[in-house]
Amino acid sequence: MSKTHPGHDGAPLTPSQLVFRDNAPATERMPVDMARRLAQQRVYLSLPEAKVDLSANLKRHGDLADCWEIDLPANSTIGLPGRTQERMDPKSMPKALLGRTQTDGFRPPWADLVYHPKLSSVPDRSPASLRTIKGRRLQPAYGVFGSDGS
Repeated sequence: MSKTHPGHDGAPLTPSQLVFRDNAPATERMPVDMARRLAQQRVYLSLPEAKVDLSANLKRHGDLADCWEIDLPANSTIGLPGRTQERMDPKSMPKALLGRTQTDGFRPPWADLVYHPKLSSVPDRSPASLRTIKGRRLQPAYGVFGSDGS
């Protein structure tokens, strides 16, 4: 049973259930050093050769003055390569995790909890029908009408 939502059996929530969940705002500000690091975007480029001058490959985009492009050399990879590949000994795991098939979720106190999707109205609700004064049902007619100035 979930600690945050009593009665939840662990099955994924349906959109009809999610629409009734309230978002939870962050309770703290993000640490300054983390906010500073997240304010910048960094792209890692891994190259098979250690000494490559990429300055000739970086140029302004032809159609957009405020956009740059880079032609990557053959065999280059965007991202950091893995440094090690090793099998972990299960005995090295913390004892609290041994035998568990799932762990508790974690949300930093500076992160908002936002449920998705947020629907504009409750699903499965039929639109209100129109009736005449005598109670007869009407079907709304939508269309294009003539101009008012004729």
